Amino acid sequence: MVTVLEPGGLAEPKTAAAAAELLRAGGPPVVFTGGGTKPCPPPHSSPAPATISTGSMTGIVFHDPLDGVAIVRAGTALADLQAELAPHGQWLAVDPPFVELGATVGGIFSTNDAGPRRLAYGTMRDLVIGATLVTGDGVVAHSGGRVIKNVAGFDLARLYCGAFGTLGLVAEIALRLHPLRHASRTVAVTCPLEEVREMTQAIRSSGLSPTAVDWHFDARQAVAGGGGPVEAGALLARFEERSERATAAQAGDLLRLCELRRVDATILEGDRELAAWAAIDGLLAGTASDLVVRAVTRPSRTPEAAGNLRQLAGAAEVECGFVSHALVGVHTACLRGAGRAAVLAAWRSAVERLGGHVTVRRFGGEEGDFVDRWGPPPQAVALMRRLKVELDPHDRCAPGAFVGGI
Repeated sequence: MVTVLEPGGLAEPKTAAAAAELLRAGGPPVVFTGGGTKPCPPPHSSPAPATISTGSMTGIVFHDPLDGVAIVRAGTALADLQAELAPHGQWLAVDPPFVELGATVGGIFSTNDAGPRRLAYGTMRDLVIGATLVTGDGVVAHSGGRVIKNVAGFDLARLYCGAFGTLGLVAEIALRLHPLRHASRTVAVTCPLEEVREMTQAIRSSGLSPTAVDWHFDARQAVAGGGGPVEAGALLARFEERSERATAAQAGDLLRLCELRRVDATILEGDRELAAWAAIDGLLAGTASDLVVRAVTRPSRTPEAAGNLRQLAGAAEVECGFVSHALVGVHTACLRGAGRAAVLAAWRSAVERLGGHVTVRRFGGEEGDFVDRWGPPPQAVALMRRLKVELDPHDRCAPGAFVGGI
């Protein structure tokens, strides 16, 4: 007997075939969920959408330590995957927020989420070599394979990466793995806004190889804790080489560079280093009451993007935290206060004038229902709509939830 989903209902298929059967059976629109760590308002549709969860699709299907490849079911928590890979000296090289709260491999893939180490390793889009997918009309499709250099056929997996479930369900993902780096040092640099461009350019041209370079400030901490260096701005550069000696040498070279430039800096390790990056993770995640938004610009535009935001937030008396992957040009802001929707709209316009764009990553409170998540659609939106029709011909998968109302 074929199960037909009811409006507002929940299903937890155990396999891609079972999920395909649910989608072929028809019924209301559907949304997909993994660990539930990145909730967003459901698409506005009638009837109310049903939910298909990957909670029963967990575990490693295949792992080849010698080739550095693993195939993982989408509902697998990233923390669990890392724990399974660690004894083999490997890890999936992504460090997005919400890992400790149960963020899943499929959810991270579907949102293309990433953390500070994207500077060295890229995002999930760069680490995926294949996938098993279920289209909106219930067809199970396979893309890629088990080898890193597989380039045959259309790269359907990357098309689903960052599509927020609007093209169908991600069931399994084939992933490229990296060796674990046990050595780590972070250089913390006092770096006000007006010095960000010069300092990041100095790091870029130094010949050093940090795995993360993040600049941040947090006026939310300043309000709660009476101000401090984080309010003015601080830059963290992390080094993770194959040995303690090489890692310490890289950090020491950056420290001497800062001394030559007469910039205050210190090397963090152990608990102090973990605490510094935990603060960055907190900014990337935000809190339940924060409106979390992400901007993408050229890296050289980081000071302008941050300065515009700080000025707009200050004028509106909105508390603001900000972190920038400064050598990548990806910036995240946490906004808290009654005027945050207006600040978002004004900052989006300012970032667009810089040649970038702004999207909402997390809605905080009821005000999120009235916030434009995506902003103006890109030039490729017509092509994106055609792809949506091909892969979800009945428009059942999260209708209207993606950019341009897709």
